[in-house]
Amino acid sequence: MLVDHRRERVREAQDAVRLQRSVQEYGDYIAKRAKWSLFGTISFSKRLSEQSAFARVTEFLETIQRDAGSPIGWVMATDRGEIGRRLHVHILVAGVDDLQIDSWEQRACRLFGDSEFDSYDDSLAGAYYIAKNGLSPAGELYFGGPLFDRDRPGRAATKSQPPEEDAYVVFIAGRGKRRGVRSAYAWIHDFNHHCEEQINGLTQHQAVYGALISAFAHIPENTRVEILCSDRVVCRQFDGRFELRDKKMRRLLDQVREVISERRLEVTMSWVSASVNLASRSLLYDFSHWLE
Repeated sequence: MLVDHRRERVREAQDAVRLQRSVQEYGDYIAKRAKWSLFGTISFSKRLSEQSAFARVTEFLETIQRDAGSPIGWVMATDRGEIGRRLHVHILVAGVDDLQIDSWEQRACRLFGDSEFDSYDDSLAGAYYIAKNGLSPAGELYFGGPLFDRDRPGRAATKSQPPEEDAYVVFIAGRGKRRGVRSAYAWIHDFNHHCEEQINGLTQHQAVYGALISAFAHIPENTRVEILCSDRVVCRQFDGRFELRDKKMRRLLDQVREVISERRLEVTMSWVSASVNLASRSLLYDFSHWLE
């Protein structure tokens, strides 16, 4: 019997469209995140794990900062080439307008392997290239640098908020209890604001509602929020297309709506593939190094 793969192909096409949308959104965010000075690509001559590459490039960027004499910021995207699975790191760096790019390119070549650095040019869409590689199946995204430290939670005196016209984009996910694995939920906003918590005895849908309640409690009042969720059922319950008959689930949805009302939030929720949902991926893997 021939297997009908049409539905699978449709789903793949839909995921590709959603991935493109995510790349556009991430690219927009990265482009506006800072006044970028440098775009570079580092190709490692030796086989390294992503964690080792991240640590070595971070140390290199900290050396650049000492030379710059003032705080810098960066975003890194790791990916592997199709031939030989060779590891590459693409970087954008802000705060290094006055540095000699050629000399730092030569130093990167000596330390890592083939490297190319250029002055950042908005018209070449480097922010979107970083987003595309970081969101690829083999890619990761990292933000870092003292220039961005003022935006981290816990620094109330200098904590920045997004412009009122911009929505908070929050990824949420839940994991139901199964053999050998505790139930948990996670939410991530702009890489710096995040939460992951394990709680016993929750179903996947209940865990997603837990993520919503936790995320909303940390979002400033009077804010527009866009929730990106990979649980279709919760998405449709939230917008009223699915009727809630389970009492526990109805109470959780009531709690979510109560928090939204109390904090005067304007909330929209959209479904995204788990492959591009950072919260879903954080529940599968240890990505704590993203969020430090």
